Amino acid sequence: MAPSEEKAAAEHSPVVAELQKLDDKYFEFREAMSGELLKTRRSFLEKKEALMRKRQDLLMQAEEDEDMDANVAAHAKTLGTPGLPGFWLQVLQKSPDVDEEGAVAIYDYDEMVLDYLSNVRSEWLDETWRTGFKMVWEFAPNPYFENKELVQIFRTNTHSKYIREFGVEKLEVAEPIKWKAGKDVTFSEVKVKAKGKKKGNTKKVPRPSFFKQFRNLPGEELDDDERQFLSMELMEESDDEIDDDQMVEFLLCQYYEFADQLRGTVIPRSARVYTGDVFPSDDESGDMNMDDDDDDDDDDDES
Repeated sequence: MAPSEEKAAAEHSPVVAELQKLDDKYFEFREAMSGELLKTRRSFLEKKEALMRKRQDLLMQAEEDEDMDANVAAHAKTLGTPGLPGFWLQVLQKSPDVDEEGAVAIYDYDEMVLDYLSNVRSEWLDETWRTGFKMVWEFAPNPYFENKELVQIFRTNTHSKYIREFGVEKLEVAEPIKWKAGKDVTFSEVKVKAKGKKKGNTKKVPRPSFFKQFRNLPGEELDDDERQFLSMELMEESDDEIDDDQMVEFLLCQYYEFADQLRGTVIPRSARVYTGDVFPSDDESGDMNMDDDDDDDDDDDES
């Protein structure tokens, strides 16, 4: 009997039919359990949000220090977290997915902007937790851009109702960054010498930046430096020719993994990340297995 015939015969076997009924019954039980867990999640999220608000209140209260220079003290009050200037910048810098050799990195020219970051929070797109989440980055008024907040929307999907494995499909931004004149840190200005002229012109050249992740993917084109970086990353995994679609997919996954770690681990434990307790230095860390505070507890079946 040919393999295809064997498969067809197996699918029509009375035993297989009964096994499928048991699978379906289990799926019904699982969905009912999800409904009960949803009630618990709502209560948990309310308590979690109350704690996050208290944390934000503490970070917004500027400390009075008589020994501090008056100008320094006045400047600190304008930053994103006057109670602990540079709090979120340092939290992000200590996150393991932020790496100058990776897709998400913080450069010196990014640091000045991130000093005005006042809060980072996440929101699920719906109560099923299956369609994705938002990352909301709140900023104090600053000399770099007009936006009060930057919003990333990660849309996910599961390809089978029987398996709860989620893949990211796209990244959307609620609105682009409205950079003030001459303040766009994702570009540098390079002098170009014009023939026959003593004074040359300047042109804007793309450069790596933490703020590159605030864009629509797929949808926006990659610059030459990104293509070079992504080609090298992907060539380590495959000898085949790499096209732009593959690069965009890889970059999207990198942004999603970073955001997912922020959502589930870094934001809830930000004080401990700040003090270095969550992600120790390389020589102390060993293998870490961090629980996700927002994990759907029924995602993994017990055997």
